[in-house]
Amino acid sequence: MKNKSRIMFYAVLLIGIISGIAATTLWYNNSILNAAEEPRAGGIVDTVKPAAAVVQLQDAFSDVAKNVMPCVVNISTSKTVKLQNQFFGNDLFERFFGEPGKHGGNPREYKQQSLGSGFIVRPEGYIVTNYHVIEQADEIIVKLGGASDETRDDDREKYKAEVIGSDPDTDLAVLKIDAGRDLPAVPMGDSNALRVGDWSIAIGNPFGLDNTLTVGVISAKGRYTESLHNPYVDYIQTDAAINPGNSGGPLVNIEGEVIGVNTAIYSRTGGYMGVGFAIPVNIVKDITDDLIESGHKSRGYIGITFQNIDKALAKQYGLDNTDGVLITNVLEDTPAEDAGLKQEDIVVEVDGHKIEYGRQLQKLVAKLGAGAKVKIKVIRNGKKKSFTLKLAERPASVASKDKSFKKNKLPELGLDLENLTPEFRQQLESKVDEGAVVTNVEPGSPADDANLLQGDIIVKANRKKVSSVSDFYDIISDVEKGEDVLIVVERKGYNRFLVMNIPKD
Repeated sequence: MKNKSRIMFYAVLLIGIISGIAATTLWYNNSILNAAEEPRAGGIVDTVKPAAAVVQLQDAFSDVAKNVMPCVVNISTSKTVKLQNQFFGNDLFERFFGEPGKHGGNPREYKQQSLGSGFIVRPEGYIVTNYHVIEQADEIIVKLGGASDETRDDDREKYKAEVIGSDPDTDLAVLKIDAGRDLPAVPMGDSNALRVGDWSIAIGNPFGLDNTLTVGVISAKGRYTESLHNPYVDYIQTDAAINPGNSGGPLVNIEGEVIGVNTAIYSRTGGYMGVGFAIPVNIVKDITDDLIESGHKSRGYIGITFQNIDKALAKQYGLDNTDGVLITNVLEDTPAEDAGLKQEDIVVEVDGHKIEYGRQLQKLVAKLGAGAKVKIKVIRNGKKKSFTLKLAERPASVASKDKSFKKNKLPELGLDLENLTPEFRQQLESKVDEGAVVTNVEPGSPADDANLLQGDIIVKANRKKVSSVSDFYDIISDVEKGEDVLIVVERKGYNRFLVMNIPKD
């Protein structure tokens, strides 16, 4: 009986709740219908009274603009560029001007100007910006920031800037101007404390438009993209609008603290598409201190080139997983050569830290610094070996050059090859005397899947020397269809190990 009474009680309660919801819904619908039937009166409509929290947020953005904009500067640079009258290897110019080499002549000089942003980090006039903003500039002019409500810059103070130091590896630079007085400097925040979804505010001079503020959120942290070629930075991603001219400007939080340096965008049009990248401020602070103190950033250096290990390479070397880093080259007169490291050694541990991939190795060695003694464990021919070496100072980065090549078809692999000639050797700045030059790779082909690139020089295939295109054909013909083959290429002066599948059809 008690159970039946309890069931009856809950049933009546449930019916009451449903009836209440139905009555409320009916009342609401009638109210909406009646309101819709009443015509809106003519004249100016009533103003909207936003919630207090919304007004406070709006005020916070205005306060950030008021406090930070005087610390943000406009940077204009000029440099002398020599324009050669022939554009070998440039498809655009070849289409308009015909074959390369037919329009040669003496180079012409002209002034190239560019705009960027920066921000004052010390009252003495020290300014942080991107290295690419001031790279190779003959003259750098800094225009001081103004108030957030200024629209004219006729009277804005301008100064010639001196480059105190630069770090191309992180794309950062420090400038200094002498204003004869202390300048407003922006406070620095903590990028480690950022959360995805936090407010982010970009301030700078997009397209030369001073005092521009855009608002978004932190879209992601720890971003790394190959297109930025920056092994030492895991970027902040934001959807705050960043455009050309924003480079070097600050990304700040809702408290007006710098949390990053706006550096790059992802775009298919050259303009804003909702994906921007900033260098985290904790990296900026570390680099800035070193640049102001010594003019450069010191990093440890082993003297190897390397690549990550994928499943195909792991299979070739008999590894259980893809952890570790494959040494592709041991450079001359380096700690690696002195210690006895060899090509095809697989680095698995440095100073007690397990190594899983290449960027981890780069960042660790760089952080340990020049002069540090480290113990390195490798796998060589299936056995573990240990080496001790003293890290050197990492030399300056060297820019690569684009090249253009002729063709010779190897259709089943999607690969065009030519014998390595003295002309190719000179164009490629190659260290080898013999090999097969990759002149074209078809998208989606086995060669493309293996990451072969135009300009690679194949020097080994299936662990056999390749002296010519015919050698490569002969070696490949002995590999069973459907099998993988290990290929060694020289790329921009260094060896890389690739695995290509020989298609069955």
